[in-house]
Amino acid sequence: MKNQFAEMLKLEIFEDKNAKKGEEKNENYIPRETILAKLLENNQELIQFINMINPFQDSMKYNHYSYREIESHIRKLFPLSNAITKKLGEAGTKAVLEKWEDGIKLNISNHKEAILENIDLDISDEALAYIFTSPIVYLTKQVIIDKKTAFASSKAILQISLRAAEATSNINSEAKLYVKDYFERIIQKEEIDSKDIIRYKNLKYKVLDESVEQALQADSYKFSTNILKDISVYLQFIHIPKDRILKECEATFKRLIDQIIEAKKEHDDALLLKNSPEYKDGVNKSVQAIKKQIMRTEMIYEELKNKTKKALESVSELHDESSTRVVQWNKN
Repeated sequence: MKNQFAEMLKLEIFEDKNAKKGEEKNENYIPRETILAKLLENNQELIQFINMINPFQDSMKYNHYSYREIESHIRKLFPLSNAITKKLGEAGTKAVLEKWEDGIKLNISNHKEAILENIDLDISDEALAYIFTSPIVYLTKQVIIDKKTAFASSKAILQISLRAAEATSNINSEAKLYVKDYFERIIQKEEIDSKDIIRYKNLKYKVLDESVEQALQADSYKFSTNILKDISVYLQFIHIPKDRILKECEATFKRLIDQIIEAKKEHDDALLLKNSPEYKDGVNKSVQAIKKQIMRTEMIYEELKNKTKKALESVSELHDESSTRVVQWNKN
């Protein structure tokens, strides 16, 4: 008896597109030099794209949410046709991407003024090429050749921001945010890679130093305590001397303790409202309002107290480590 289900499986709609793509590839195919030469041509679309993700302009027009626009723009600016790229195997891909890298560098050098328009920034052609070239090559490979676009745009923008921060501290607010988010995520890791520490120390924009400076002065207990609870980790990266941090932390924690005392007073005052006529009369609206006030003041007080305690424990531990080292050094 004929298997009608097997026949259905042969329909074109069930064909494996990835398998078909694999069949189209030719591992020995390398485009002719005349085709590869297109990758070196003047490319205004490329410069327009660079300026859409430019960390030196007032703002980035594309961000990590603009992945569809970025992918579309990459397809538009890439000089080779789909008929060529779909045939590329490993050798052909290598040849194309190497030539494309040269083309990006050449265009950046030729259009440096358009990239740094109205920006007073002393930066070499090599540094500018370093910032943009590798991320754009990576993005091209993901979008045009591998067709694996998940997170490719956000990774490319992050790398451009990090590389720009190595060249100068004069980057726009979006780029600073990408750099800040990247290193704050690293701070939360259980193990810190020495490569990340080296990379941070090479930055001109010292985002973690900036965060610690702000934490020592901030009125916001959430911001201060979130930084100070991890101060030992921050010290692996930042250039602020440990002794200065310990000295300034004394004033910071006195300020936080004053806030705790004030928060406790507000909570105690809220508890006293249970003795008020409005609460005792049992009017639902008044009772609910008082209960909400009690809960709100308790939450603020407990959070402030607990976060401050955790941060204080970290700084206290840091102080003890420093004191122990001084004693040991004196003994030696």
